[in-house]
Amino acid sequence: MNRRCITALVSCMLMAAAGCVGGETATLSGAKGAAMKESQDLYFTGPKTAVSEISGLIKRSEWLALSRYYDLSGSGIDRRELESGRFFVRTERPPVAHPAGFWRIRHPFHPSFRYQNHRTLPGNRVQVHLSIEIDQGGGMVQRGMKSFLLRKSQKGYQILPFAPDNPDPFPTPPKLVR
Repeated sequence: MNRRCITALVSCMLMAAAGCVGGETATLSGAKGAAMKESQDLYFTGPKTAVSEISGLIKRSEWLALSRYYDLSGSGIDRRELESGRFFVRTERPPVAHPAGFWRIRHPFHPSFRYQNHRTLPGNRVQVHLSIEIDQGGGMVQRGMKSFLLRKSQKGYQILPFAPDNPDPFPTPPKLVR
């Protein structure tokens, strides 16, 4: 087993220990939680830094903080779904699921994924591409890709939730940025 495979497994085990399995979710409590609920939206400084910050929030099950980084305007999604963690964590295993447990994090991504690149899209949107490599043993490496959307504003970047009514949200050719 190589380091990435071990890291992915340890990450899943830590998330399970933190209460992400079986429908239990962690939330901020006390003064920190009250201050977070009263605060306004939060913004990332850029796509690459967003990935590392999101990964940390997911690893620590800080759903309340992560929810403040979402632009929910026009989505019809209730922010309470995000604050509780229900939006982020799957409790039922899908029929086809990776044994490392990547399926448990529904949005935006499992923290084992790493920033690959990003591209700008119309409407002040940015598509962030992520990748992961898992050593299968015997020289076989499984590679996975995933992406999510950010909206850029003068204040910074915010995560956009899935748009189920828009099956092709990336209709224009990309401008890749590394």
